[in-house]
Amino acid sequence: MPVYYWYMKKLLLVGLMLGIASIVTIAVHPAAAVPPATVDIFGTPLHDGDLISANQSAGDPDIFIIKLKGFTGYATPGANYGDYNGFKRLFLNPAIFSMYGHLGGYAKVHQVTAAVRDSFVTSGLFRNCETNEQKVWATEVTGEDNGVLHHVQMTGDQASAEDGRFFDKVFCINSREDDYYPKSITPYTRIADIPQYFRRACQVRPVCLDATPSCSIPEPVEGWCPGTTPTPPPGCYYQQVQCIRAPCDPVLVCPTPTPTTTTISQQATVTSAQIPTLSTYQSSALVTFSGYLPTPCYTLDPVTVGRVGWKFLIGVSASAVVSPNSGACVQITRPFSSGAVLDLASAPVGQYDVVINGTTFGTIYRHGIPTY
Repeated sequence: MPVYYWYMKKLLLVGLMLGIASIVTIAVHPAAAVPPATVDIFGTPLHDGDLISANQSAGDPDIFIIKLKGFTGYATPGANYGDYNGFKRLFLNPAIFSMYGHLGGYAKVHQVTAAVRDSFVTSGLFRNCETNEQKVWATEVTGEDNGVLHHVQMTGDQASAEDGRFFDKVFCINSREDDYYPKSITPYTRIADIPQYFRRACQVRPVCLDATPSCSIPEPVEGWCPGTTPTPPPGCYYQQVQCIRAPCDPVLVCPTPTPTTTTISQQATVTSAQIPTLSTYQSSALVTFSGYLPTPCYTLDPVTVGRVGWKFLIGVSASAVVSPNSGACVQITRPFSSGAVLDLASAPVGQYDVVINGTTFGTIYRHGIPTY
């Protein structure tokens, strides 16, 4: 018989036995260890469905909803809980807690001692009561605020035989929480497969301590849990944000990197040059030339002039700055005109070729200094 059919059958039997449960309780169950009184730290009695936390008394931020020993809904009336007051279920993270606004939020959380908290057995068994889904799921906690659900694939008789309080431990969740969890394809087929939740003795080091700006949280006496602070990816950092409840996790910020610019240079195309004809000594001469650049994105670089042997070498180049955001350049040429001054004073008397970008455009004669 599947778990969910057995479960409904058990509820019917419970309803029929409610009238005699209180009569047989004392006779059936012997005296057990007395659990702590079900009150919060202010002495307020706790009731079925109350929210509890041991944050103020023990520094445990977990919030639970409780099911008392005498609960007569999904729990078995008069069940022997030993020294336990009942069961509790964990709200795994603030997002899940916010899905149950009708519970009153953080203002309705009763602060209790660690002993009272521990007097309720933590259960990770759930079913979706909003849709009346009869399948039972078990939670596997995979991180500080994360978990995955596994289907408890057992018959009702098998589950009850392995844990007489199995169905007492099942808590209702709504559709929003049901949809929130990822569901594993691996079912649990034994009670021993179902993991038990417990909070680690160490505290997770908040990432806000390494954020900008950082939060101010003293390190606990026992230290932080090792290796829990995430390292941001290269080029990223954690930004602390303001929250209604502090501290809260900072936001990972990965700024858009500044586009890398690349400069492309190449020779300009020179189509013509004007070389002066000198009849007397001149210490310098201006050579003008014109041509075109590859595209309008190119600009003319400073002209270089040198002399090798009986040649004046003129270099004319152009550059373009390219970046990912610069876009495509119009593929048309751009005309230009420029010039270069030849230093004749330091050159021996004689005729020189004028070479621009490897092409000889003419000659120029360097005259000697006249004597009188």
